[in-house]
Formats: sequence, structure tokens, C-alpha cells
Amino acid sequence: MVVRIPIIDIMLNICAILFFAVAFAYVLPIYRKRKSMTALILTILDCCAIIGSGIALSGSFIPQSEGVLITYFNRFLQYLMLLLLLIYIDSVMRDRIDAIKLVVAFTLMGFNTAIDTVVLVYPLYDITQVSQIELIIQVGVLLYVLLSLVRVAFLIFKQSPDVMKRDARWVFTGSILSISFAFFSAYPISIPTSQGTYNLWLAGILNSISFLFISYGFHKSPELMHVLPFKAVRLSVINTQAGIAIYTHTWQTSEKMVDDDLFSGMIQGISMIVKESVGKGEVKELLVDQGVFIFSRDVSHSLAFVLVASKSSKILRDSLSKFGTQFVIKFEVNLLNPTEVSQFSTATDLVNTFFPYFS
Repeated sequence: MVVRIPIIDIMLNICAILFFAVAFAYVLPIYRKRKSMTALILTILDCCAIIGSGIALSGSFIPQSEGVLITYFNRFLQYLMLLLLLIYIDSVMRDRIDAIKLVVAFTLMGFNTAIDTVVLVYPLYDITQVSQIELIIQVGVLLYVLLSLVRVAFLIFKQSPDVMKRDARWVFTGSILSISFAFFSAYPISIPTSQGTYNLWLAGILNSISFLFISYGFHKSPELMHVLPFKAVRLSVINTQAGIAIYTHTWQTSEKMVDDDLFSGMIQGISMIVKESVGKGEVKELLVDQGVFIFSRDVSHSLAFVLVASKSSKILRDSLSKFGTQFVIKFEVNLLNPTEVSQFSTATDLVNTFFPYFS
């Protein structure tokens, strides 16, 4: 006979709520400061998890026979959290969310929720075959999401700069731990007692620890959220009046780099042709087959800041703009004699500050 030990369930759920709350406290400031989609998704996930643990906690005080509605809400939250995890994975992997993937996820979520509603409203209605399909969908989606979560965390760890490896390890460890959530959701630990067998469900507490580790890693290095969607090749600061590149930084790449002077001449030529031909102002971005040139300018100091990357994104544009502002502040005196390019070599510190997610 299966028995319940409410005190253990209560303690586990309280611990889970505390861990989720700490994870929430880790990621909320990231969103408030950076307006990051990834941080927003993690914040919402933590909120859903806190609500789910709260519902599970309330179930410890209610007889099993009266806990059908609680089970229904908990399963709905689980579907919602799986959907949010898919969005989280997409937000880390790319600059925009895949609309097709969202439609498929919403459809599957709606199907499962409909089946659960039918079971709740019409408990005597026989939907055995449909329930089996629902179970297959649940298992398939869960495995896909969790394996994708681990894959993304591994890629973050692999591509993160050395200074962030330690924090990326927290994200990776938390993602691996999430796999245990799937196992213990299906298989509890059976503990024999004098009154019967007590099933110890560890899924909730393990899930909260997983979220805590992931959130802590991003809290320590928020830049890890932007390691994967793109890569940068080159950053150049061009004095448009003299027509020379006064500073150039290249990231590790196997591609052959164009000479600095040739590069600056090419950029100025393209900008001039577009400006004269179109007459609509300066070039902001220049898209090519396998990359993009992102521009930022300081007209008062005759400077153009050019970033060559795999694709454009808001985080790159903002970083380039902030880099340009601080570059002018740091080298305002040196800009009076821009031909002495060696005096700008310390701008590497600014690169590490505003582009820390590129190794």
C-alpha cells in the first residue's frame, strides 16, 4: 500500500520554492539592466516554477482524492514551462525566436491541455488511446527539450572565453542535472515503512537546483547569454578625415584579413557611394552573403566604428555604440594627432569590456 508522509513533502516543496526564489533573484536584475530576452524567459520560468511548487505544497495538506484539480494545474504549468524552455533555447541559439517551432509547440501544448481537461470534466469518458498518444507526445517533447538544453549549455561552455569558463560550467552542470528531473518525474524512490510504501519524489527539488545553477552562472557572467547567436571577425576604428584605420582588433579566425588601410579605404568608398547615390544619410549596416558590416559614427571627431560579424543584432549594435562612446572619452586628447596609431593600442581593454562574449 502506498502511504504519504506530508512532512517530507512539505520540506521538499519549501526547499524547492526557496531555490527557485533565489534563481529568480539572480536573473531578474539581468533583465532589468540589459532587457535581454533570455533573462526575461528565465525570469518567467522561475515564476512558473515557484507557483508550481506552491501548488504542490498546498497538495500536501489536501487528501489525494481531492487533489485532481491541483494535478491538472500542475500539468498545465509543466507544459507551459516546456514551451518556455524551448523559447529559452532559441533565444540563446539565435537572435530571433523560430516562429514555426513556436506554432508546433503551442499546438502540442493545446492538444495535451485539451486531453487533460476532458479527463477532468468527464472522468468516466474512455480516451485510453488518445491518452497513449498524449503520453508519447509528452515523453518525446520532454526528451527533445532536455537534450537540447544540455546541447546548448555544452556549446556555451565550449565557446565561452576562458575568463567565463567557470561560470559556464555552472550553466552546463545545471542543464545536465535537468535530465534527472525527467527520470525522477517517472520513477520515485520507494521507501518501505511500517504502514506501507512511501514514494519519495525528487523531481521538484532537483529541478529547482538545476534552475539555481543555471541562473547563478548567468548571474555571474550575463554575457554567456550572447555567446552563441553570432561571432565577430573584426573591429576597426577609422578616422574618416585622414582615411586611415587608427585601431583594429581581430578575433580568432581562420579567414585571411584585409590590410587595415585597404579595409578603411573600402569602407569609406562604400559609404560615400551609398550616401551620394541614395542621399539618405550614412550607412548603418551593410549585409553580405556570409556576414554583416555594422557601423557607428562620431561625426564631431571624424570617426567611424566598424564591426564585421556573422549577423546583426541589437546586442552587437549597442555594444559597438558604447565602445565608440568610451573610445572617444578615453582618447579625446590623442585624437588631435590620429596618425600616431600606436597610442590607441590600449583600446583592447575597451574591446574586452564591451565585447566580452567573443573569445
